[in-house]
This record gives sequence, C-alpha cells and structure tokens, in this order.
Amino acid sequence: MTSELRAQLGHLSLQKREEILTLLRAYEETVFETLTMPRMPPRSKLDMDFTETLGARLVSGRPYPVSPQNLLELERQIAALLKTGIIRRIVSLYASPVLFAPKKDGQ
Repeated sequence: MTSELRAQLGHLSLQKREEILTLLRAYEETVFETLTMPRMPPRSKLDMDFTETLGARLVSGRPYPVSPQNLLELERQIAALLKTGIIRRIVSLYASPVLFAPKKDGQ
C-alpha cells in the first residue's frame, strides 16, 4: 500500500505525505483491505438464503469422488480462497461440485 500511495501523494510535500501515511496506518487494520487481512466480500442481492421448510426432505445425491492426487490440490485451493476471503465457510447440508479441467499444456 505504501509505495502506491506515496506515488499518488507525490504532489504533496514530504511532511504532508508522512502525516497522511501515519494517519492511514493507524486505521489500516480496521478500514483497509490488505494481503494479510482481506475483508469478506460484501453481501449482495445475489446472496442465496437456503431456508429449510419444516418437514421438507433434502434432495439426496452422491458427492463427486475426488482422486487422491486431486484431493491435495483441492484442499490447497480451498485453503487459499478461504484465507483471501473470496469464499467463506458455511454450515449447510448442500454442497457445490468441484471439477478439475486440464490446462492446455496438460497439467
């Protein structure tokens, strides 16, 4: 954040830039998104709410099997997405399928 911000504040005097940077650093953890502390995505009109109806039965289906070599990659990607806040943990009886597609180079 600092180098990009210094460039944007380049038109100000050095003293004024340092004052602004000091002030922003004081609020960084609570206001600004950083690589070490990303914010959760905002709620939107497209967020889905699965409210269960009393007495309703779930649609049952078998989960997709994941091969052992893909399981490690799946866990790595999920951990990275959780850490950056792109996805969030939920407690739900529903799941989303995950499919791996090979890249053009075969990986």
